[in-house]
Amino acid sequence: MSAAAYTPGPWAWNESRSSLCPVNPDPNRSAVHTILSPDGPYGFLCGNNAETMSESEGNFRLIESAPLLLQALQNCAAVLALEHASPQARAAAVALARAALTAGQVECAGVETTEGAAVAALLRGTP
Repeated sequence: MSAAAYTPGPWAWNESRSSLCPVNPDPNRSAVHTILSPDGPYGFLCGNNAETMSESEGNFRLIESAPLLLQALQNCAAVLALEHASPQARAAAVALARAALTAGQVECAGVETTEGAAVAALLRGTP
């Protein structure tokens, strides 16, 4: 199995809310069976440590990008809800969404303030 960019979802917290795990862990789909816990991420017993670490790094990037992903989704929803959204507002919302998706995979510094502000300004009707 080749390492996934991140552990496929859905994910859920255990009953004590101390560990975040895939709902249906499957060593044929991913290298990680515990995404977050007080002791760190865990791979499957007898799994490939390099694949587990690579997939865990992808999980960390995805978790780090969650606020930007949420902002991008909110901006897209706001623009799509506008009956007469300008092409510029739509383009800015799509650009932020693409940047947010990229942020979950690679560093994307400065996107939130630059493009997020542009979308907010366009939604307010200011340049």
